[in-house]
Amino acid sequence: MLKITSDLHTHTTASHGRGSMEDNVRAAVELGLEKIAITDHGPAHLFGVGIKNSEILLEQKRMAIALAKRWPQIQILVGVEANVVSQDGQLDVPESVLDQLDLVLIGLHPRVRPASLAAAKALVWNNWLARFRAFESQAIAANTKALLSALERYRVDFVVHPGLHLKIDTLALAKAASRCGAALELSGGHGAEREYVEKVLQTDVKLVISSDAHKPQDVGNFSKALMLVEEFQIPAERIINAER
Repeated sequence: MLKITSDLHTHTTASHGRGSMEDNVRAAVELGLEKIAITDHGPAHLFGVGIKNSEILLEQKRMAIALAKRWPQIQILVGVEANVVSQDGQLDVPESVLDQLDLVLIGLHPRVRPASLAAAKALVWNNWLARFRAFESQAIAANTKALLSALERYRVDFVVHPGLHLKIDTLALAKAASRCGAALELSGGHGAEREYVEKVLQTDVKLVISSDAHKPQDVGNFSKALMLVEEFQIPAERIINAER
């Protein structure tokens, strides 16, 4: 039986979540997890989804130190779910802040403030046009280039729910992530398309299973991902936070 030892993708009220850091830590302890990561949405996420500014991440690092004294039985990590905001891979968190975090997660999302007019054309306009089949391929190419550029440009631990919101070339991403030492997420909250899993397994890229919890009661909920692990018989060795 596969055991997931840590939940490395959770959110708090600092971004789009409904619980505090301690609420998530408490939920993880109750489940017997070894690690919990707080990874709130980056500040370019619009309509109140993202953190107000990157300094909040450093405040969370300080809070994690205090929480560790209260909850010594679990390792508390602080990272960010950073948004890729340009086709050349720019993230919405300064590198000076990223360097102080335990984890860097990256992803593509709609309703994110692009870094420039050129980025808006590549990552907003192209994806709006992608609803028409004739324009889909150029959106996929732009989205994939943005993620691959971010992998080359930054130290990235894993890519969140690839292809969930904006379509990508999964095989190209998986090969690039493997080359850069990053993992791809199998989301316990969102699941994944079977075609995505099939293409990922054609490469040697590592996977990570996480909840993407936006409320404390969803911390450690890996059910949709574990169903895919069972269906595709994915070995524990491919999953960075799993053991048998």
